[in-house]
Amino acid sequence: MQPIGRLKPGSTIEQANVEMSTIADRLAQEYPETNDGWGAGARNLHRMIFSEEFRMGSTIGMVAVAFVLLIACANVANLMLTRVAGRGRELALRCAIGANRLRIVSQLLTEAMMVSLLGGLLGLGLSVFGIRGFKSLMPPFFPRTDDIMLDGRVLLFTLVITVVTGVLFGLAPALQSSRPNLTESLKEGGRGNVGSKGDRLRKALVVSEVSLSLALLVASALLVKAYLSFQTADFGWDNEDTLLTFRLAPPNNEYPDGESLTEFYRELLPGLASIPGVESVSGTSILPMQGNNNTFFEVPGMETPDLEHRPLTEVRVVFPGFFETMGVSLLRGRALTDQDRAGTRLVAVVNQELVDRYMPGEDPVGKQLGEVWSETRFIVGVVENMLDVDPNPRPTTFMPAYQLPQTNMSFVMRTAGDPSSVIEPARSEVLRLDPRLPMYRARSLEDHVNEQQAGNFIMAKIMAVLAFVALVLSVVGVYGVMAHSVSQRTQEVGIRLALGAGRGSVLGMILRQGAVLASLGVAIGLLIAAGVARTLSIFLFGVSPYDPATFASVAIVLLCSGIVATYFPARRATKVDPVEALRSE
Repeated sequence: MQPIGRLKPGSTIEQANVEMSTIADRLAQEYPETNDGWGAGARNLHRMIFSEEFRMGSTIGMVAVAFVLLIACANVANLMLTRVAGRGRELALRCAIGANRLRIVSQLLTEAMMVSLLGGLLGLGLSVFGIRGFKSLMPPFFPRTDDIMLDGRVLLFTLVITVVTGVLFGLAPALQSSRPNLTESLKEGGRGNVGSKGDRLRKALVVSEVSLSLALLVASALLVKAYLSFQTADFGWDNEDTLLTFRLAPPNNEYPDGESLTEFYRELLPGLASIPGVESVSGTSILPMQGNNNTFFEVPGMETPDLEHRPLTEVRVVFPGFFETMGVSLLRGRALTDQDRAGTRLVAVVNQELVDRYMPGEDPVGKQLGEVWSETRFIVGVVENMLDVDPNPRPTTFMPAYQLPQTNMSFVMRTAGDPSSVIEPARSEVLRLDPRLPMYRARSLEDHVNEQQAGNFIMAKIMAVLAFVALVLSVVGVYGVMAHSVSQRTQEVGIRLALGAGRGSVLGMILRQGAVLASLGVAIGLLIAAGVARTLSIFLFGVSPYDPATFASVAIVLLCSGIVATYFPARRATKVDPVEALRSE
């Protein structure tokens, strides 16, 4: 049972948690045989459903989208700056005949808002296909995907974002160009409002683009690497597509004691094993990746620490043949058998991690584990570690189901072919024994594991798409700024070539300038990426959030992309005809 309560007005979840823990400790002292090792605590129901992983994933996704939006705004701001720079004489004329600064800013912001509104409308149209693509990333069991649609809230949000982004990329060019140098701008051949201040702003925007893109690329690369690490990880069992799993929950009113449960299971397991195409059958109280169930225990001879630092072990109640069916290697001793039943010596099998932590250098077979669910058990075997809810193995104790019958068990069937082909025969076998007992959550073990990790897979896919978009935008931004810079320096390049500078030296000069911008963006981006990566640790299976290879490879890719984006404007500059470039002089 999972009790649900409502807090009194003015009470907090922390107060309820302390009170419940106190009650559990008192019950453990009053009833040590049944309650020792058991705890209790209060958790917020909403936070249970929308877990920390869910909230963190949603936050990271929104931040990633915001990064892409800011990169796009920086790109458009650069384009607006370039466009306004070409209109320097026009703006100077407006100011000369009486237009004040507010009028100039209003005009340029209006033009920016028109661009933004048209972009917002186009974005809404594209979002129809984007939503379909997003839904296609969702596994079929993901809840409420049909609720993802365009509605009034989305349209309002789009309008607000459109207005905000219009101001974001329009304000800087408008302010930059609202005070032109009238004398310079109105001269014959003057280039208008093209001061060093505007050039610095354009370069700062490019550096920002590169830094945000690097942070996204690092986050995406870490998630993809974690996904690949998960796919190739050694889980300690055969993660094959020939294992079928399903759950049964015999009701307490029909199976009121351990004897009736054991009798049902002892008849069901052979019936399932006799189905054509089934090689072996077993079961467990908790499947891998399904959750945890831990308790305190004692090791005879080990100094007993304080209550908060007592050793913990995961507990799994399993049927005979569980390790063979799952493909888990037995390292020492024996496995649990059909003979480990009520009335016989209480036994358990432990994993290697428990031995390494609490019995290093010893042979654990024959030793005792004390106070495991208020009982002392003898270790009869050691199995290899099985990964569960995280990439690091946890101390685990396996106990025989016929000594501790459970009313809610997951069955595992190893099949010779497609596991779905034996679902209906297995259901028929269950109904033969109990016509009112439903079989549920029938699926391959591979599908079960993928379901448990679905959030991580979706995160990796979404972040990869966003990072690719960010990379393209940042490369376009570097190219745009360098192309504009080269166009503004045509006369300078012509003079250099006329005075004997080699085309290779001109190419190198411009490439160095692009490399400096990219390097600054990469340096700042690495700092941002380090902060972002720390928040990703909950999703990184077997990968460090500060993986140096990932950081270095992404930095090199982005640096090279910036240099390549600079190369084409630089190459075009080397083909300038000095005579044409100096003609206007």
